[in-house]
Amino acid sequence: MKILSKGFVMNALTAAILLSAAGMILYTWNDRAESLASAVAVPEAGTHLPLPVDWAANRRTLILVLGTKCQFCLASEPFYRRLTAKPLPNVHTLAVFHEERQVGQEYLKGRHISIQDVRAAPLAAVSARGTPTLILVDRNGDVIQSWLGQLTTGEEEKVLVAVGAKRGAGAMWQRWLGSL
Repeated sequence: MKILSKGFVMNALTAAILLSAAGMILYTWNDRAESLASAVAVPEAGTHLPLPVDWAANRRTLILVLGTKCQFCLASEPFYRRLTAKPLPNVHTLAVFHEERQVGQEYLKGRHISIQDVRAAPLAAVSARGTPTLILVDRNGDVIQSWLGQLTTGEEEKVLVAVGAKRGAGAMWQRWLGSL
């Protein structure tokens, strides 16, 4: 029978301790990530937004809540350009920045993002807790739908369908069912 050296046993014990510690860190990090995700939520459908806007002047309003130093806002710029390249049917576009209005206007202009209205307001004024947040609002100022963060291609497509910039697969069935 071969006896293991003291150095080998110490190395094995150290490796076991390090692996256990790494597992605990990952478990804790995952738990924190889930807590953070629930803490940074989007405004729920039906929430009335206290931002002073004449909501009734438009059928719907798409609010882009952005920050000039937000890395996910910067990464989302190509989608925002595509989203606002043409006027959206029956949808008013509004950008809300937590910075000064002029700073927001310059940010959008420099990035060729066409927004009809730009406001400076705290995130709480639109029930947002982070940037970027997209919020689709009805003519009463109530949230229809909202999205948080840098969107996947699939989520971007859902936004385009929601604002009427693109027809979704269900649009044909909705027209057919509506004709019955």
